[in-house]
Amino acid sequence: MLIFLLFIIGIIAKNYFGKKIISFFEYLLVKIPLVRGVYSSIRQVVETFQVSGGTSFKKVVLLEYPMQKKYSIGFVTKETSEFLNNKINNESYNIFVPTTPNPTSGFILIVPKCEVIELDITIDEGIRFVISAGLISPEAAEKLNSGSK
Repeated sequence: MLIFLLFIIGIIAKNYFGKKIISFFEYLLVKIPLVRGVYSSIRQVVETFQVSGGTSFKKVVLLEYPMQKKYSIGFVTKETSEFLNNKINNESYNIFVPTTPNPTSGFILIVPKCEVIELDITIDEGIRFVISAGLISPEAAEKLNSGSK
């Protein structure tokens, strides 16, 4: 039922009047005090992480940050430029480490590839993990997805 509803909303949103209707409902959402904060945060995250070619992240990684034996989830934005690699004498990644509860802010770290643990999860699962403050782990998301099929 949810998929059907999303499909209908997508069809409506493609035309001019549909965009106006959706804008009106967004306007209503931001008028509801509790919903306003949640909706605004989710919308900001989606807009920040969305680029014309899809996501700006390449993969999800685990790295020791902010200190040894303490790990953070990070998103590889790209491989570090030769200029910086030469300065640190190591092949590295540019990694965005988001902060919770506002994942649109965070840190850009240049981390040697040998110090990064690549995770076998999707970008969406990684973002979901960060936005939920670690409450929804990738395994839980997989169980939810497989249970709905």
